[in-house]
Amino acid sequence: MAGTLRLALAAGVLAALPLAPAALRAQAAPAAASKIAVSKDAAPDSLAFPRQFVDWIFTTRGDSAFAHAGPRLRESMQSADGVNQMSGRILTRFGEMQGTDAEVQFAEGDLKVYIVAMRFAQAPEPGAFVVAYSPTTKVVERASFGPLANVKGRYPNAKLP
Repeated sequence: MAGTLRLALAAGVLAALPLAPAALRAQAAPAAASKIAVSKDAAPDSLAFPRQFVDWIFTTRGDSAFAHAGPRLRESMQSADGVNQMSGRILTRFGEMQGTDAEVQFAEGDLKVYIVAMRFAQAPEPGAFVVAYSPTTKVVERASFGPLANVKGRYPNAKLP
């Protein structure tokens, strides 16, 4: 199951080239209400962008997510519609997001890595969304979703539940 989930999500969530028209459309669109809880341990501004990126994914705002993706991630995402289809597959398979268990953020070279651990209505275990982005350009270089256990294995020093 974890391998299938990882493949389905990786296929839908990775790529990016700066496309001014797409970026302008994404910024002009009204913001959706976030379902991700605010962490008390991090400065609100430091988590605003990655939190917004995850929210775009889960509220089928693929145009916004695609517009803020880096070249390799955009290649994997294929299109804004591809992002929305991936979001639909997550919803169909795991159900509605029920809540957030934790958020962590740390530096990885020039990038910041944001991880949010989430619970879903029909998921047998918590999931985690990982966003690696440039805090200066607000471009997401890597993004993935998978079982929390797998993410903990990849980032053993992250303080995840």
